[in-house]
Amino acid sequence: MSITFFCPDAPTRTVVCEYKKDCEETNIPCRDNCNGTREESEAPECNFANDNAFDIMKLVGIPKEYFGKIELTDMPALQHRLLEVINRPSKRKHLIREPYMEHRYIDSGNTDEWTMQRLHALGDLVTYAQEHKVAFVWG
Repeated sequence: MSITFFCPDAPTRTVVCEYKKDCEETNIPCRDNCNGTREESEAPECNFANDNAFDIMKLVGIPKEYFGKIELTDMPALQHRLLEVINRPSKRKHLIREPYMEHRYIDSGNTDEWTMQRLHALGDLVTYAQEHKVAFVWG
């Protein structure tokens, strides 16, 4: 499972549907009202595996829940916590772990580089939300 962070109220743009060619070749539309295009958010979004999402949420003080919302008024404090964690490796070093397999569960491990990529992806979303005055949600 995974958790996606996104801005539901961000403006959208029309793009070519990634299934357009398949729909044309099979003559079976990917959805009932498919016209070969779809709406795509202009805002960045990020999607993390549940464990990775919860690790990042805990690091930056977002409630560790499967669904939630960050209002505009809370963005400056979140931006500050993000910058603090990005600039202090000691705050995130406990997330580094070797990959392992236990019964049918496989954990690919985690590196500091991967944690930083997630932090920057979330930071891009927070920056967009602040600049465009929209809240962001996750679920």
